[in-house]
This record gives sequence, structure tokens and C-alpha cells, in this order.
Amino acid sequence: SSFDFNITIPQVTVSALQSTLLTNEDESITVSTDEKRAFFSNGDITVGTRLLNEPYPDVARLIPAVFENSITVSRKEFQDVLERSMFLKSKDEAAVIHLMFSEKGGIKVSSDSKEIGSFEEDLEGTTEYPDIFSIFFASSYMVDALKHIRKETVTVRFTGELKPFVIEDDEVIHLMLPIRRY
Repeated sequence: SSFDFNITIPQVTVSALQSTLLTNEDESITVSTDEKRAFFSNGDITVGTRLLNEPYPDVARLIPAVFENSITVSRKEFQDVLERSMFLKSKDEAAVIHLMFSEKGGIKVSSDSKEIGSFEEDLEGTTEYPDIFSIFFASSYMVDALKHIRKETVTVRFTGELKPFVIEDDEVIHLMLPIRRY
């Protein structure tokens, strides 16, 4: 039988499930739980884990109901541009991306490193925003999300320069957090 339930499990368990049980999309998985543990089985392999007692953050509160700005771009092109921009980071710094939208509907991706130099590239896509807009974010998180999206195009929706934004996917909403830059 099938029913809805809500459990919180460690990230290491999710990774183990992805590499062992979730390799075949057509295969069904049985989930069983008690008060302290969960077990996932496909018949051949069983993975067990402890349940986390702490409540998971209410991410629904972080996801805005209304978005003022959005871009729709080629997933692969966006990922490629972000990966190229990551070459500029030194081993001690994170690659921070500056995404800028111009009055003419252009999308510009830039990054800079005090030690290495700067990167700037235009990105093709469609935009919806009322005025000039820009946002900073960690490129590694965005690249990780894009790698897990199967669609050819992605839509990224924004509410403000310092507010969380989302990458829309048919299967999941990827919540991203901006970085404050001075």
C-alpha cells in the first residue's frame, strides 16, 4: 500500500541511496520505519539509517509566493558559463558570481578574483524583470543544482537582490541563497 509520510534522514544516507538503490528508475523501493530508524529496500539491497529528531527547517517559508524577476536559459549553457567562471577562484576563496540584468534584456555573468583576474560573459535567454537587477551567489551551489536538472532549459525566479531565489524544475524546487557583496 502507498501513503504519504514525512521523515528526516541524514544527508549521507541520501547519498548512499542515490548510489545504490536509486540507480534504476523503474525499480520500486520499499520504505519501512519505526520510531528511531528507517529502512529502504529494493529486494536485493537494504539500507538502514537513524531518523533525525530535529525538525527540518520550514523551507516553504523561504520560498516566495510572488517573483518579480525571472530568466529562462539553456541549462547546459548556464552551467558551462558558471563552470568557466569558477576557474578564477583561488584555492582559498569561493567562486562568487555576479548575475546582472540590463535594461535591454541582456544577462551578464561575471566573477573576479583579487589574485587571478576577472571573468565576464553574456548569456543568451529570455528575461522578465521590471528594471535593472543584479544578484551575487556561490557558483558551486548553482552548478550542483543544474547538474541534477534533466530539462534543456531552466527558469530562475528572483524577488530581490538579497532574497532567496529558486531554480524551477519539474521534479523539485532548488532554493538558492544570495551573497551580500560590498
